[in-house]
Amino acid sequence: MNINTINSYTQIKKINMRHRIPNLKLVKYTTCQLALVFLMLLLSLNANGTTCVLTQNHNYADGTLNMEFSVSTTSPATWNVYLSVYDTAISLFSIPLPAIDPLISVPLSIPGFPDLGGVGVLTTLTTPVNGIICSDWLTVDTAPPVNPIFFKFPDTGQTQDFTPTFGEDSDYTINPPSYTDNGDGTVTDNNTGLMWQQEDDNIQRTWDEAVSYSEGLSLAGHTDWRLPEVKELKNIVSLGNYNPAIDMTYFPNTNPSYYWSFTTLVSYPSGAWLVYFYNGYVVNYYKLDSYYVRCVRGGTDTADFTDNSDGTVTDNVTDLMWQQQDDDIERNWDDAITYCEAFSLAGHDDWRLPNYKELSSIIDYNLFSPAIDGTYFPDTNPEHYWSSTACVSCPYSAWDVNFSYGLISKYGKLDSYYARCVRGGQ
Repeated sequence: MNINTINSYTQIKKINMRHRIPNLKLVKYTTCQLALVFLMLLLSLNANGTTCVLTQNHNYADGTLNMEFSVSTTSPATWNVYLSVYDTAISLFSIPLPAIDPLISVPLSIPGFPDLGGVGVLTTLTTPVNGIICSDWLTVDTAPPVNPIFFKFPDTGQTQDFTPTFGEDSDYTINPPSYTDNGDGTVTDNNTGLMWQQEDDNIQRTWDEAVSYSEGLSLAGHTDWRLPEVKELKNIVSLGNYNPAIDMTYFPNTNPSYYWSFTTLVSYPSGAWLVYFYNGYVVNYYKLDSYYVRCVRGGTDTADFTDNSDGTVTDNVTDLMWQQQDDDIERNWDDAITYCEAFSLAGHDDWRLPNYKELSSIIDYNLFSPAIDGTYFPDTNPEHYWSSTACVSCPYSAWDVNFSYGLISKYGKLDSYYARCVRGGQ
């Protein structure tokens, strides 16, 4: 018996798309349900003289669910395999078997399986007369590691110098932007692992229409497209360009205009966040307004913080270490750069002012005033914080994050705002 690839897991992907719950943990079953499974196992020891063995061993690696079943039965039976995801039972297959003795092993591989956390696998052997004669239950963890190997936090793409003060964006290039044109209308971001629609269809839609369009898109053999979160969308902004602020080699014909994200404005659910691809603004507008759409597919990496108990916090996804509390002093842009370059904390002296993408990575769009996790970053001012990234279209300004609710905008370099320092990065 040879089973290669099963396609019914697309149902699981649609569930994951609808709920948008990253790394959902094990589905919990009642004691009665578990007791019923074990009762069926006891009954399977001898069902009218039929003996059977049914075991399974699974693992999840690199997006592929690898399964191996061991099966034997002294009577013809039907072999069934079900997945349990989000309290939904999904039948993978049901196959009639002849009497099989001795034991055989059957491998099964499901590539492209989404990260859904704990997934239950129930396998049974049934006969018309005796019902279930064998069964086995196993859970497999399909959640990716907290810091997956493929994920690298992308640089802004800014290489120009805008100040003689060392420490601006262009003085640090950790993970240069890197894309692959797949030759099928899609582009893969080699840093984040996300696959993007290469060219949008040049049609402006309301937010609801944008969501429906994205989830209904079929492109390059894939049907699991979605509207990107704002943190994903702003990561393909190129701050070394403007009009449009994107790499046109890989994303040709991009409009220097607003593109929808899936992220709703938490303080006003009738609004959602957009990225302005003229120069890189991140703003919000009414969902009934109409703007462009670029779809994405792949997993979402959400911040996962560790309090190091030494005045620093580590983001386990981006591998960045953050100054936990700023010093509550406002500075102009050059002074903020100088402050972080000279900063020493927790035995480290390689601190710097974060760039546009780094600073915006710690925004929590589920919160506001301030829009940041106060457990890890207490006493953050719901105000403007400088990034090290200058505005290419307006060199006398630099980009900042407003931590009141997550707006990313530009202000004059002589203005005074707060600074939070960072170090590291892959």
